[in-house]
Amino acid sequence: MDDRILKAFDDEIGYLRDRLVKLEKSRAHYVELMQVQSRENTVGTDLRNVTLSLSQETAVINRAVISGWKQLGSVARRGSNNQVVYDRVLKVLETFEEPVSTADLLRSLRAANIEIGGKDPRNTLSAMLSTSPLFQSNGRAGWTLRTDNPSHRNAPSEAKPDVEEEFEGFAEPDEPAEVRTERVGISNEHRVAPPLANMAPDGRGPLAPKN
Repeated sequence: MDDRILKAFDDEIGYLRDRLVKLEKSRAHYVELMQVQSRENTVGTDLRNVTLSLSQETAVINRAVISGWKQLGSVARRGSNNQVVYDRVLKVLETFEEPVSTADLLRSLRAANIEIGGKDPRNTLSAMLSTSPLFQSNGRAGWTLRTDNPSHRNAPSEAKPDVEEEFEGFAEPDEPAEVRTERVGISNEHRVAPPLANMAPDGRGPLAPKN
């Protein structure tokens, strides 16, 4: 047996033990940092008095956080670009009653210096419009605004009041008296008030006949 092989094993074990100790210290430092941040529950906490020496293993965590923020920023930029595309397509479709093809929309976007990425920009644009509730696909005919979208519905017209029912049976003010009498169904000869002597004391009607 060669003692050099055993020594190599011992060296490797020693290296791994040292690495384990460093990892444990780095973890302890990171836990301490988390505890400090949780106690200072305000934005812009002054951490200048906290001096921590982080090892390379802790720096990996920092790089992962930075990478995550970059990915979030990329998602936000894609969302903003989509909104620019939607606004442009919306303006184009509002000026046409007939469907507009994807190719024509793509030319309009390029004329406005709005680029669509992907290997096939036409398919990319079609996929983007399909995910929006504003636009309706009409097959090869092209795109129109969705008619069932509340933002594009026409406001219902106000109902006009029917005044004829309220004044039904009455003549217009400028009609002759004879016409008004005839329409109401009462002749002038029947509009005779009963004698005052025959009226009841309360004035509500004639007295009852005496036996």
